[in-house]
Amino acid sequence: TSTYNDEPIVGNPGIRRYVYEFAVLLDRVLLRLIAAGVTASGLKTTLATPILEIVGYTVSREGMHLSKGIVTKVQNWPEPRNTTDLRGFLGTTGCGRKWIKGYSLIAKPLTSLLRGPETDFAFTEEARQAMETLKRLVTEAPVLISIDYQLAANVSPHAPRESDHGLLVTAVD
Repeated sequence: TSTYNDEPIVGNPGIRRYVYEFAVLLDRVLLRLIAAGVTASGLKTTLATPILEIVGYTVSREGMHLSKGIVTKVQNWPEPRNTTDLRGFLGTTGCGRKWIKGYSLIAKPLTSLLRGPETDFAFTEEARQAMETLKRLVTEAPVLISIDYQLAANVSPHAPRESDHGLLVTAVD
């Protein structure tokens, strides 16, 4: 993720260090693909890009976040009239569930509507509030970045114990 302040490699001031490291890494990946017998389309391959759109996500050096198209779609989603509409909404907001603490608890009034027969579908005020909360949280989703394990190993909130490897808290929804 670093450009090393555009420093060149030793012995060749015309090649920046981060470009060289990328070329070396790419060479290793391509050799592994060749060894595995992978066939790939050159026309469909992007070897380097500053921003990449992947199934509802935008990935860049800053990290990963929901694509603007998904956010706009969620913001403009009308109130569901049936279970098909509701499944579509939950599927779309599900792209952002990794950013939303307690997603399944917030969505519970909505998912409970999917359990009964279609004829019993009644969009309640509780479901409406859950939908509005999910809309708001999806649009406020923060950028996710890769964990810097070396940095995490240097941080400790208390006196270090032999079993500690640093400050890294993991939560699972």
